[in-house]
Amino acid sequence: MRSLLTLFFSLGATTLLFMACGTDPAPTESICDPGSNVFCRCRGSRESGTKRCNDAGDGFGPCENSYGECDEVEGTGTGGSSGVGPGTGGTPDPGELLAPCNVEMDQLCDEGLVCEHGYCTKPCESYEECLPLGDCVDLDGKGGRCAPLCVEQADCEIYGSAVACGFTDAALPPFDVVVCADWGDSLALPPDGYACSSDTQCNLGFEGTELVCDGPEGCAEGCHVDTDCSDDQASCSSSGQDLGTCGGGMGEDIDICPGKSVSLSAAMTTSSLMGDTSAAPPPSEANSASFNCDSLSATEEDIYHLTVADAGDVIVLVTPAMGYDTILYVRTGTCDTGDELVCADDEGAGSELMTFTAAAGQEFWVFVDGFNGSTGSYQIDFDLTPM
Repeated sequence: MRSLLTLFFSLGATTLLFMACGTDPAPTESICDPGSNVFCRCRGSRESGTKRCNDAGDGFGPCENSYGECDEVEGTGTGGSSGVGPGTGGTPDPGELLAPCNVEMDQLCDEGLVCEHGYCTKPCESYEECLPLGDCVDLDGKGGRCAPLCVEQADCEIYGSAVACGFTDAALPPFDVVVCADWGDSLALPPDGYACSSDTQCNLGFEGTELVCDGPEGCAEGCHVDTDCSDDQASCSSSGQDLGTCGGGMGEDIDICPGKSVSLSAAMTTSSLMGDTSAAPPPSEANSASFNCDSLSATEEDIYHLTVADAGDVIVLVTPAMGYDTILYVRTGTCDTGDELVCADDEGAGSELMTFTAAAGQEFWVFVDGFNGSTGSYQIDFDLTPM
């Protein structure tokens, strides 16, 4: 009997121990830093919000802005879009609401839904009817229809080439949302001042729109990189940090004063641009010729209006294409008739380099000219060493 009891209790203890070990919860995967705040967008508000990572690091609290808690537009928080499917990062099963459809290819929608704009939709009166992937939007003047939310163009590719990610204020009630639709010629980007945390939320993934995120100022006209410029021959004056301007393209005349704007500062010490004087309009060589480095004959030139925010030493380097014999010089005071500070004209076709010292806030006009009628393409690099 004692042996049986001993065996019973031994087995019982082992079973309890096994059960205790077997029921330990699996560790939860961390998706955020506990206590940190991340960007989110409030539905119907151009003011962005934040949401707090919970203490376990496995989820977030509600999205809030200065007006309090709000309904978050899914997929617009930090981390952005999945790159496939609606901006929420999810794709419904075939035939369901907001699933891709194509009647000609027998890709049909479930009963009660219709195929429009490349996806299954239905009439709606409020955005709750279109959750979690969409919003209720008036498209084509048909009244409320469920449309898939998006963050960038990649989110809409599953609906066909005619469908694009676009901004609308026609959500019901009238809120500002970004959804996938066949816009035709009426595709719109978010307006100036629209709250953003990345350029994609302003240009929606389209190159050449000249609408980028300017931090707390929201969406603004300008550029951060060359591909933001609408002219594919143009370059951006920014190095990817501050809000820059596009210039130097085929449609811009930068051989006349004041020229193309370039800015240097302690925060942005370099700027690199491409140019081509062979594409420039006829020059005004009487006012643009170097006083110290004679160009011998009228030559097309480009002008750069350089502003140096912080005092320091400036280096300007021009690297021309083969065969282009450049002359490089800089003026102060005014563009047309200012004093020539320095010029560079090495013998033959090769790089030209100038160095000079700038006071805080000082302006300069840098001329890229040619010797004896020489023109061509080039790269110009500006570099500031702050004092």
